Amino acid sequence: MALSSQLSLSQETTQLPCYRPAKSIPFELREHCIIYFEEQLCKDNTLHQHCEHCVDRHDADSQALALLTNLLVAGTSLCTDSRLIPAHVPPPPQLALVATLVVHPSLTTRTSSIEKQQASNDALRFLRHLNTLVGPVSARFSTAFAFTSTNTSRRNGRRPRGPEPDTSDGNDDEGIIHAEIANAGSLWARAEDFWHVVGWAFNCSVGWKNRWERWKLWLEFMLDALDDDLAECIQMRGKRSSGDKPTVGNGPLETSIIIQYLKGLGETRTGRRRLMRAIFADGGTKSLSEFKEVFANETKERKKKEEDQELTRPVKVDIDQGIFGDYLDQDDDDDSITMDVDQRTRSSTRLSALARGGSDVSLASETDFDRSTAKPETSDVGDSESFGGAEAVALRQRFISLLAKASSAFPAEFCDLEDLFDVYTEFIRPLPLPIFSTLVSPSTPYLDHHTHASLTQMLLRPLIASSAPKYDTNALRQADLEACYLPYAANSTGVADNAKVSLCVEALLRVLHRYAGLEPVASLATATETGIAARKKKASFDGRKTTGEKEAAEEYAKTVLDMSALRMTLFLETLRGGQPSVTHNR
Repeated sequence: MALSSQLSLSQETTQLPCYRPAKSIPFELREHCIIYFEEQLCKDNTLHQHCEHCVDRHDADSQALALLTNLLVAGTSLCTDSRLIPAHVPPPPQLALVATLVVHPSLTTRTSSIEKQQASNDALRFLRHLNTLVGPVSARFSTAFAFTSTNTSRRNGRRPRGPEPDTSDGNDDEGIIHAEIANAGSLWARAEDFWHVVGWAFNCSVGWKNRWERWKLWLEFMLDALDDDLAECIQMRGKRSSGDKPTVGNGPLETSIIIQYLKGLGETRTGRRRLMRAIFADGGTKSLSEFKEVFANETKERKKKEEDQELTRPVKVDIDQGIFGDYLDQDDDDDSITMDVDQRTRSSTRLSALARGGSDVSLASETDFDRSTAKPETSDVGDSESFGGAEAVALRQRFISLLAKASSAFPAEFCDLEDLFDVYTEFIRPLPLPIFSTLVSPSTPYLDHHTHASLTQMLLRPLIASSAPKYDTNALRQADLEACYLPYAANSTGVADNAKVSLCVEALLRVLHRYAGLEPVASLATATETGIAARKKKASFDGRKTTGEKEAAEEYAKTVLDMSALRMTLFLETLRGGQPSVTHNR
């Protein structure tokens, strides 16, 4: 099937933020940051006699991050679209350390020190500011976030490929920090590659919730940075092809971070299957054997006794010295830095949902708010909790979307969309019905509508009855939907398979209605009703007796099949009651 390339086109025409230019931090201030970091990272937080500039190690990391943040944001209020003041950006080695501090166990789940936990939150806050103000290209994320593990690639017999450090300033030791956690003990050295980290993080979403709370924040930042970096690279390509001078960066397109991470897998289907195993890591035996913990004894948490001692320690207050104890402290929970943003997002989501008032005909079964508050409909092991919960599933969706964008923009460097979707189909089709439903009929779209339609058709190929006509055209039309998909059941009597076919054709109905318009003609109603009846009849022939969890899963599948049929029936009634917003060209 020839897939649409309009995804990359839409990316090229997207207007990027007005990033500030980047400039190096002055040598003296850079050395101050190194001193702060190295002193904080001294083993066991003990004062070393040979340290010339020793300070209170309880807050040295925070001092370094506060200095970096102040240097970065200075002058932001004076910037305009026509006048962008350069921002001070730390060298890649320091950025690599900051990204490690976000998730390192010694600052998060294995410490009761409020100062260390605050330093971890400060590190994440700084990285987010840097990505927003300067952008991933000028900040040299491709160099800072390169994996330096000496492990050879198990797939292609060579080291994972990554971007070479930028030594254009002639200083190979720029910003080097002499501490274990910044070198051999860093995230970038301990992990085999990016997909090792992704797989382990999603394993944590199922088996180790405290670790997941930190890995979740790290994944969210990395996805933001990878998306922004890819958008910059695509825009640079557009400017080069049009003869314009690029406004961001001058490096080759191959420096796109996600492409570098993908090149490390090799160019075979085996490599693509590994990244899909990482995205769908479920904490099972096979997944844990392939994606092991990144840091030594990472899942070992602090003892309760230590935590109690920390919480009951005396609070020092000295007003004359400006020390107010914990009276002015913010909530130092691991995820406190995202609390305000999350609350604002939820509020805006609810308000926008109320404002829409249901004026748009949608086949989605629930809104974002409904999904976050509703109880699971079944205790089947295939619900979202078995894949880490709703937040983990949403991040998995973002990875699926990111890979589709990368494949559409750089098919020669990665693979074309059809090959990618072939691997998607292999992994998504056998998923438990609740997860399959979330990926095929999401309450919030995570794919471009052309890509969503193409992926859904690929998923239907191995599921739909063999009597259905083969469809191999680039753009799906209403007549094709009526002839090739709507009237058919699954190729098996399984209730779950027929429910999956129903969800797929329902998703295609939604995509065509929203982005192309549907004519409320009799043939559309006939095809839809024929398919509903065919799937119900086919599923009723499954005479296998089930008990326990299998029986509960089958009952859930019957509910999904019935509810999907009901939504399509209501959709047809609504469509007949009013003209579509766009006249569809059959």
